Amino acid sequence: MEDRPGSGRVLLRDFYRPALHQGTLEFTESLDFLRQQGAVDESDPQSIRVIVPNYMMADSNCLASSEYFSVCCADPCEELMDQLDDAVSALRVGLTNRSFDADGELAARLNEVADHHDGEVPLHGRLFAQWMHYAFPRHCPFPHVSGTTNRQSLTQFQAERHDRAAFAEYKEMRELSEMHSQGDLNDFSMWTEDEELIDPTSNLNSRTRSLWHVSMLLALGSAATIWKFMGKSAGSVSHQKLV
Repeated sequence: MEDRPGSGRVLLRDFYRPALHQGTLEFTESLDFLRQQGAVDESDPQSIRVIVPNYMMADSNCLASSEYFSVCCADPCEELMDQLDDAVSALRVGLTNRSFDADGELAARLNEVADHHDGEVPLHGRLFAQWMHYAFPRHCPFPHVSGTTNRQSLTQFQAERHDRAAFAEYKEMRELSEMHSQGDLNDFSMWTEDEELIDPTSNLNSRTRSLWHVSMLLALGSAATIWKFMGKSAGSVSHQKLV
């Protein structure tokens, strides 16, 4: 169903197809609601795509909610980040599900992240989260810059509009499904250089911070050509400097 295998994105017209042609009740969220949840890629306005992991985190996919909690989908990227954090201290990484060439575009983007921090990569900054999204687009949500989205619960969203505002009418789905793009999208079309750190005032040279030197990260990828997250294989990272 992805627009391209492994992209982590589904064309909006394909997203709506089950509802339009089979009368299903799933995948009927309105474009306004998807946009407000940060779940759409509008790099090409004529070929809007749903970002799968962001959509899975949308409030419409929560099974139950109350004033105090909601029962929602787990974030698979958290497990990947936990393994990376463990790898920093253990100097090894259990590398699933998606492979990538560590010498390709991802390596270039990782160097861009490092350029912001004197060759070091904060693991808990927005830029690295963005890199993780492109490395694992089915698992890690795209991290929008703060203030560019304004996520509301399903109840709040509809309370400010009308009772069915979060769900598209048949006419809207039909119109959106008829849009077609004439061009090809760059895989990194949403990439921005906006960084956001949890604590930007901290000393970047502190060993208590979760920082990797970019050469370390690239070595982990090139040691076996691929990373296999959640697997049992491990790559050697000797002769590299961990900071």
